[in-house]
Amino acid sequence: MTAHARFATAGAPWVRSPRAGAWLAVFALLAAIRFGTMAPDPWQWDEVLLSDAVAHGIDLREHRPHPPGYPLLVEAATAIHRAGVEPYRALAIVGTAGGLLAAAALAAFLAAAGLEPDFACLGGVLYAFIPSVWLFGVRGFSDAPAAAAGFAAGAAFLAGWRGRDRRLAALGTVLAAVAAGFRPQCAVALVPLGIAATARCLREDRRSWRWLLAGVAAGSAITVLIWQPAVAGSGGIGPYLEQVSIQAADVRRNALLGPRDFLSGAVWRRWAVDPFGRDALFWTYAALALVAVARERLFALRLLAVLVPWALVNVPASALLGAPRYATFLLAGGAGLAAGGLAALSRTRPRAIAGAAVLLAGAAAAAGLPSVVEVATLPSPPAAAIEAVRSGPYSGGAVVHDPSLRMHVARLLPDRARGEIAGGVAVVAEAGDAVLAADRLVEGLVEERRFGYRTPLLARLSHGVMMNVQVGIAPAALSVGTREAAPGAEAVRYDSDIPFSIDSPGEGGILHGPIEVEGWSQLRGGGTVDPFEFRVDGRLVPPVRVDRTPRPDVASAIPAIGDASRAGYDARLDTSGLAPGAHTLRVTFRTLDGRRRISHPVRFTWSP
Repeated sequence: MTAHARFATAGAPWVRSPRAGAWLAVFALLAAIRFGTMAPDPWQWDEVLLSDAVAHGIDLREHRPHPPGYPLLVEAATAIHRAGVEPYRALAIVGTAGGLLAAAALAAFLAAAGLEPDFACLGGVLYAFIPSVWLFGVRGFSDAPAAAAGFAAGAAFLAGWRGRDRRLAALGTVLAAVAAGFRPQCAVALVPLGIAATARCLREDRRSWRWLLAGVAAGSAITVLIWQPAVAGSGGIGPYLEQVSIQAADVRRNALLGPRDFLSGAVWRRWAVDPFGRDALFWTYAALALVAVARERLFALRLLAVLVPWALVNVPASALLGAPRYATFLLAGGAGLAAGGLAALSRTRPRAIAGAAVLLAGAAAAAGLPSVVEVATLPSPPAAAIEAVRSGPYSGGAVVHDPSLRMHVARLLPDRARGEIAGGVAVVAEAGDAVLAADRLVEGLVEERRFGYRTPLLARLSHGVMMNVQVGIAPAALSVGTREAAPGAEAVRYDSDIPFSIDSPGEGGILHGPIEVEGWSQLRGGGTVDPFEFRVDGRLVPPVRVDRTPRPDVASAIPAIGDASRAGYDARLDTSGLAPGAHTLRVTFRTLDGRRRISHPVRFTWSP
């Protein structure tokens, strides 16, 4: 039997289905729906960064996008952009095509796992209409394209394992490399299945190693082609890996879940229930999944062989607010098992179950439709606010904005003076400043306008931020921070782009004796940035001394920083009023023109 025939037998439902034409029509309709509801502009923070990467190239030293980056998404969108398409729209085209292919690839994967062809295709449709899958599958994100490549790789591995076909196992390796180019975590989840398929092929025929080696070689070559531009654009492998380590530290600090978190119902609800938008829809999928686990055990085990490793790698290291989007790959389990449950029930009542399947797909589509249509037909709140600020009464003065709007203001209004409303700090806007507040209201503004989404489901499906953005003008010095400022308080500009690093103490460090705070701070081009305030547990702690030191390593990693002969700092803090135990350090940095930046919290334990 040829490789094509084996794949048709074990993995491609449309080849074997007696209703192949009807399913092709269904997927053609799905394509029309997807491209008809494609998002028009960047709503989320990451989309702004990714659009910037499409326009200017990936450079992780500029955090464009966040390390480690999603190079294949950016490179594919860049190719479309070079044909004259606006950067964000190019990203959305790649993301939307990936969302459509993900549904088709999942159908192939479910068939390779042993599901009947018609129900495998049904599983792809049920997956495509899960509200969060649909909402984020028509945006400029890497989740949907990564899922498409991951499901295709899984289908090839499973078909190769079941058919003992070395060529399909080799194809799985190549597709896994493609998935890694979109999101490396997807390829990691495929490792157990890839090893199983490879081992079985070698046991069947030791000559299989030639094909398997060819697959590894081709996958390696594709990996180099995908990642080399990102590494080169970031200044080489050293700076690239340094930025990856910075992002890993940020994940550990802000997103990493601990063992106790997995005992929380809120965590599981955010990952498993919220993506469906409606509790009843989730419980319907869940009930059918239980039927599949009970009556289609082998199929369920094959499906879980990929999804469980993915969950172990991704769930602990992903921000909980974004779980409905990050779960794009994982939600294939709910859809696939639901289709498996319907397949099991159809053996006794085929007509009734066929009708139920249509109703379920329709219910899923109806749940997500209002949200998707609103996002497709209206400018996102931050995009509408930025457009308003470009002209009219808002065009003068600085832009004072909430932290969640940082990337929109910095990247889309690069020539405007700006100041960030630092969390927990009393911030004052000066007369004439344009104020942008996200998901809250600032009293006392004039020329006020508000932009927002109205569909309640959107807040549940999304990060729940930037649902509403207020724009206005400060008529006089005005307190605009989340903490009220005292009358006559100084207007201070907080700038999140001031470069700095706190190298010591490290997060979770244990210190004895004097507390030394070391790192670097300097503007690009060589402008001076001083460590201005040191606060331990919120209390101002004066430094005994602060020395400036050379940091040639910084100049090497970030050439734009300029002469780094005084970029480093070494401060010794006064510990006379400090009690032994756990503490939190924050450093405020200040430029010569008065702009400031407050560092992230650094937790450490100290004893004299």
